[in-house]
Amino acid sequence: MSVDSRFAAPALASLKDCALDDPRLPTPLFVIDSQKLEKNLRRAQDRAAKLGVAFRPHLKTHKSIGIAPQKLAEVSRLRSLGADIKIILDSAEAARAVSAFCSREKTTIPVLLEIDVDGHRSGIRPDGAELLPAAAALADGAELVGVLTHAGDSYECKTTAEIEAAAEAERAGIVLAAERLRAAGHTVKIVSAGSTPTLMFAKDETGVTEMRAGVCALFDLFMSNVGACTVDDIAGSVLATVIGRQVDKRRVILDCGFLALSRDRGTARQAHDYGYGLVCGLDGKPLADGTIVLTGTNQEHGILTLPENSPLTQEDFPIGRRLRILPNHACPTAAPYGSLVLIENGRVAEVLDHVRGWD
Repeated sequence: MSVDSRFAAPALASLKDCALDDPRLPTPLFVIDSQKLEKNLRRAQDRAAKLGVAFRPHLKTHKSIGIAPQKLAEVSRLRSLGADIKIILDSAEAARAVSAFCSREKTTIPVLLEIDVDGHRSGIRPDGAELLPAAAALADGAELVGVLTHAGDSYECKTTAEIEAAAEAERAGIVLAAERLRAAGHTVKIVSAGSTPTLMFAKDETGVTEMRAGVCALFDLFMSNVGACTVDDIAGSVLATVIGRQVDKRRVILDCGFLALSRDRGTARQAHDYGYGLVCGLDGKPLADGTIVLTGTNQEHGILTLPENSPLTQEDFPIGRRLRILPNHACPTAAPYGSLVLIENGRVAEVLDHVRGWD
């Protein structure tokens, strides 16, 4: 079944050089300020260079594909085409499963063991008894090439000193794991650490070969609260349109609900709560000195409630007005969009394909 072209929306690619307030541009839309993006990437590269490690951009923010055991056939296929894909696992059981696959399919798959440096989520503790058995279980083409970690607890830090401590704990933990494996006779080429906060605040990365970070490309309100960036550094935002007003409740209704912004309320547990997102003009600058936030969302609607003492009134938000919303967490916010739109000076510069899902 095909869609009648008379009813089809214009292709985004055909709207290149279109202004953000052009009604032909559909909303909600995830837009990325290309100048801020480039600045953020250079900053991350410079930080890694200063620390003497390679910078491996983590693509989760703008694209993430989970690789699990049922994906091994696809991993093997992509490697046969020349892609240098490595997988991550954290148990002898998983290592045996990968080894059995490699033996059966007569293929090679490089493996990084995930190390848990802070009890944040999955992985083997650096001093854990499971580390060496997991490495020893890799055989028949399943090849240990390194160790990897992510200091997730760095996201909970409240001060720079706390982030610096988290960065050192991350470094010390992953290096300990690598040293234990090497002492047991294993080759460990890659010692991979990283999160955006630890990349930005680490003082020393001796023993680490690379730092990974993802949200540092776009940043978000959570990261600004952590101190990893300023609000002005945030490159990604959701372009939305005013579609209604509730005068008696001092509310303005936008066409961006939790499907467009995500339900992430990470800033609620931080010093500065941005509700469901910070409301900005089309120039990306926060309205009314940053006092206007989305106070609620439904599936398709965003709710902006004007503070009692706000210098703005509902008349400042006529139906059809375009606004940009800075997200609490860029990763889940960007995830649903079929395209990501690069903008320069308030106009569409390029439309990027955006792969979604896990297929």
